[in-house]
This record gives sequence, structure tokens and C-alpha cells, in this order.
Amino acid sequence: MNIPILTYHSMRIDGNDYAVNDHVAFREDLRAIAALGFAVTSLSDIVTRLSSRSASSEPAQKCVGFAFDDGPDFDFYDLPHPTWGMQRSMLNIMLDAMNASPAASVSPIHATSFVIVSPDARRQLDRTCMIGRDWWRDEWWTKAVHTGCLAIGSHSWDHNHPTLQDDGSGTRTKGTFAAIDTFDAAEYQIAQAANLLKRKAPNAGAALFAYPYGESSDYLVREYFPLHAERLGIQAAFGSDPSPVTDGCDRWRLPRYVFGRDWKSPEGLVRILREC
Repeated sequence: MNIPILTYHSMRIDGNDYAVNDHVAFREDLRAIAALGFAVTSLSDIVTRLSSRSASSEPAQKCVGFAFDDGPDFDFYDLPHPTWGMQRSMLNIMLDAMNASPAASVSPIHATSFVIVSPDARRQLDRTCMIGRDWWRDEWWTKAVHTGCLAIGSHSWDHNHPTLQDDGSGTRTKGTFAAIDTFDAAEYQIAQAANLLKRKAPNAGAALFAYPYGESSDYLVREYFPLHAERLGIQAAFGSDPSPVTDGCDRWRLPRYVFGRDWKSPEGLVRILREC
């Protein structure tokens, strides 16, 4: 198994060119991935293969996985950016690609949207990180799951975000998830998010966690998840080390490539795919 997971942030819209707009990049990347003969597999399937160690017995197949971080409405809805105009949602970009390709319609394109679970945190972040138009909702989560193309995973309770008011978590350092290094802090950020997500949007993606900022503490990787994941119903956690998922990866810190950091052009993506 040698599978790159490609990560996008649908709020990143600083123009309508590839390098500065994750929607534009995702649409072009889907074409490049298809042209190179890669199939798309779900993150849940990647984790299942890793856990069962069954990949070594399967025929070699070029695959990629997709992740969207933070879970704003841009993942699901076409929305009018106040400066750069109407933006096609990440889900609709996938549906467009499937409708344009008979081969893709046989094997659907799939992604996991890792969402900030706390409703209060999203309401605050909608004002501090977007433009206060209520574009960070959860009413679309179950609709997304029912499309069969978009799973909903956990990106923590509130991202330990520095713009939020005191959350009562006891975490003094904001703006980094490496600061989540005690049982109480982990329960606040991970356990309560897992419980609410399973109630709001039961789906296979709820068993997946993505570390905010791509950061994790040794406590989370070596102690908290190994001891408590079964209780929480979590099967794997994803970081942001830029490498493919292989048989030897630690399932509590699976690697991902991030657009805008690890590649900024179609040529950059092709290099990553060829290396994998």
C-alpha cells in the first residue's frame, strides 16, 4: 500500500487561479488524477486496509484519497464569495467530474470532510475567520453522507482556535493542537466531538479524526488514542506529514499532503503522484 491522501481547505479562496483557490485546484487535480490512471478510494477503506494489513495481498492499484478540513459550507454548497464570485462546492466539483466520465461513475469519487463539531465554536469562527454570513453550519452533514460521495469526520470540538473565547477546556495554549496533552484536554476536544458527531451524522467517517493544524502531541498518539479509541469509536487519526500511507504507518498519525504547502501547481501534484 502506497496511497497519497490529498487535503484541501475550501475556505481558501484568494482569487480564481489554481495556486490561490482550493476549488479551482481540486477541479483541475481531479482531471490530472484521472489522466494518470489513479482511482479514488475512501479514507475509511484506506484505514480498513491498513488495519487488516490486507493490502500486501491485493493486486497493485494506483489510488488516492481526499480530505477537506474544517467543514465550512463551501464543502457542500455553491456560495457567492464577496470578492471572487460564485464558487462551486467541493462536493459539486466531484459530482461534475463523475457526470463527465462514465468510468468515474462506476467507481464514485469520495472524500471526507473533517468538521469542527461544536456549534458554538462554528458560530464564533464564522464571524472571526469568515464574514459572518452563517456559512459554517451542520444541517448539510447528513445530506452529504446520503450522497455516497462525502463522509463526515471529526476535526475536534473547537480546533483549539485562538480567536475563540475561553472554552473551559483548561488548555492554556491556543492555536496549536500539540497543546492537547492531558486526558481532560483530550476528552474536551476529541471525546465530546466524537459523541456529538455520531448523534448528528452517523456515518463511517465519524470513526476518523484529523488533527487541527496537522499537529498532535505524543500523549495523543502514544497513550490517549491507543487506550481510548475503542470507547470513542475512532479507528484512525490523520496528521499532515507529507508522505503516502504505507503498511508501516502509525494509524494514530497517518500522513497527508496539503494543497498550498506540499504542492502549488498541477506539475507539483504530478510529481507527488509519480513518486507514489
